[in-house]
Amino acid sequence: MLISTFKYYFKRLGGVYINGSTVLFRKPLELYSLANNCSIATFDSVDNALMYKLQGKSLADIIADWKEIVFPADRGGRGGGSGMGFSGGWPSAGGGGKESDEDFPARMNVKLSGASRSYDDMVREFTKLHGSAGREHGIVVDEAGFVSKYLHGERSSISGLTGKSNEIAIHNHPKHGWPTFSKEDVVNTALGTRRGIVAVSSTAGRGEDTAKYAGTYSFVKTAKFNASGFVKGVNSAKLSGKDYNDAVSKWLKANQKKYGYIYSFVKAK
Repeated sequence: MLISTFKYYFKRLGGVYINGSTVLFRKPLELYSLANNCSIATFDSVDNALMYKLQGKSLADIIADWKEIVFPADRGGRGGGSGMGFSGGWPSAGGGGKESDEDFPARMNVKLSGASRSYDDMVREFTKLHGSAGREHGIVVDEAGFVSKYLHGERSSISGLTGKSNEIAIHNHPKHGWPTFSKEDVVNTALGTRRGIVAVSSTAGRGEDTAKYAGTYSFVKTAKFNASGFVKGVNSAKLSGKDYNDAVSKWLKANQKKYGYIYSFVKAK
């Protein structure tokens, strides 16, 4: 990747992964270790940041080897549990997944007529089609309900749901996992350009421990969103609840004003 290309896209992001455990935040300009929950270095310009050496290699040289800026796959909210209580840090949902299969956005867009199209209608159509699916599927949609991307992922992950600042990624969480967001879902949204992320699920085929949480979960950034603060908060979070779903929902509800986002949940009918 050309450094000029990186700079162009970096201006529009909350940050980028330099590797699996290190993030370069844009505002403030800081290299941060997710593994150790600590700052590695701060900078007064992107050029100075690019000169910094990580494990003997400058960030500029690391980025020059990239084909594009990528984020980990958005993943389902971990596997269902026993409902015996959850306490601890926010765990990662797992490693990487393969590249998702692209489909024609028109296959979703034709489900709504131009005159009556709305974002909420598209959420309902997507849920009707994929809410009880056994693998993850996703679309990227704007505020008018127009789909620009349609992708099909794996059993527990989906990749490629990048979007513009007025677009939201909508994906399903299959019956074998918790309905709420994974750590990757919200961190990717914080660092990327998309405005928000939605996870949908239905009660069909779910056990009692997760069926009660099925529905539509939304995480949307506001103009006051603090990307670096949020990612650091998620990475060092101490969750506590009746189970994973309850613990994550409590934390996301409690920290909306602190970091500048809107979190909501609509229970499946």
